[in-house]
Amino acid sequence: TFTVSSLTCGSTAYTIGTMVTGALSPSDCSFGDGSFYDAYSFAATATTRVRINLSAATFDTFLFLTDADGNVLAFNDDDAISTRVTGTAW
Repeated sequence: TFTVSSLTCGSTAYTIGTMVTGALSPSDCSFGDGSFYDAYSFAATATTRVRINLSAATFDTFLFLTDADGNVLAFNDDDAISTRVTGTAW
């Protein structure tokens, strides 16, 4: 079962086509279970195709895409031990 509550903090504006490098810390957004996340937002039309590649060297990555109301449109956790979500298109 996968449950996402509404974002508990704001998001950072993202420009499609750019690369973001970041790090997670206790000052980031929190799921409330001890895990943290970075939230990014961008504008797109309903027909826009999006490919997101996410990787981390030290932890399992999990990616979810929501609409402006916080409804989950898609998510990917490739497996329990890999640190890379790649080739995911919505």
